[in-house]
Amino acid sequence: MNYSNALKVNWVTPRRIATRTCIEIQKFYNFDVFGIHEVMVENRNDYQLIFNIRNPYSRLVSIFYLWKIHNPKNISIQFEDWVKVFTDELHSNVDTYTIFLDKIVDSLPKPPDFYVRLEFLEFDLRNLWFIDNQSVDVNNLIENNVNKNNYKSSDIPWESYYNQELADLVYLRMERQFEMFNYNKNYWKDGTP
Repeated sequence: MNYSNALKVNWVTPRRIATRTCIEIQKFYNFDVFGIHEVMVENRNDYQLIFNIRNPYSRLVSIFYLWKIHNPKNISIQFEDWVKVFTDELHSNVDTYTIFLDKIVDSLPKPPDFYVRLEFLEFDLRNLWFIDNQSVDVNNLIENNVNKNNYKSSDIPWESYYNQELADLVYLRMERQFEMFNYNKNYWKDGTP
């Protein structure tokens, strides 16, 4: 778990949700631990809790590419087939890639105090209570790590991986995440998070 004793902050950064960007901010603010995906809130239950989230549709595409890097022998698997396997109930208990964010939230000792949404990353980061938006250094940090960050898993837009049938399956299996984080079921086709 990323945390700062000085700021009294725990910050959950699941895989494929702006971890690299947030690491730079955590370093700047001298977090005691940064760049960790694991969730362990030991002896810091009174700290403010930040949790990074991302629309399940785009996040699954990103996790799929990460999975392919880790599993080069399975490089030919198609996204649709991968989704059918990795979002089923059997895999929800062995969640290596933290696909089921709602279960992580449920496991926390308290609900998050603040969500950082990938789709509104700059806005949400600037609204964290400890971010000094007047600081030139902070503005440069955000400019270089959010606005100029062009990291992407693929040159193919994530929306193109979906058709109605697959989007409906993802929504069915991850409905609780859509509701918990207030994401639009039709985001994959209408562009509204």
